[in-house]
Amino acid sequence: CAREAVRRMSVRRGGGGGAIVNISSVAARLGSPGEYVDYAATKGAVISMMRSIAVEFARDGVRANSILPGWIATDMTAGVKAKYDALIADGLVPQRRWGTAEDVGRAVRAVLAGQFPFTTGDVIHLDGGFHLRRL
Repeated sequence: CAREAVRRMSVRRGGGGGAIVNISSVAARLGSPGEYVDYAATKGAVISMMRSIAVEFARDGVRANSILPGWIATDMTAGVKAKYDALIADGLVPQRRWGTAEDVGRAVRAVLAGQFPFTTGDVIHLDGGFHLRRL
């Protein structure tokens, strides 16, 4: 998908430039020992791919960034609600709440709308500050 997006957005190919956003996870930065090692590894690969695209296609007017959600309240995370609620209670999430799908959507829209025109190859942590407490 990214290859086709770059082909269509490239200013050298007649496109108007643009942005690619992929969803990774805070697990890519923190790991997930003993639980979701494969998940964390693949999310790390997403970051690596976006950084490669960012460098290779910046001169084509294409920006590529990754958003790293933490715990987002979805059907997928319903089974770990008690675990994350405990992290919030322990103060490991400075904003003291779960993220929402709307939080993720707002971040994606902001990047795609060009609100960060000088940002490429970067990661946007969307985890209520959790990564700050764990690094």
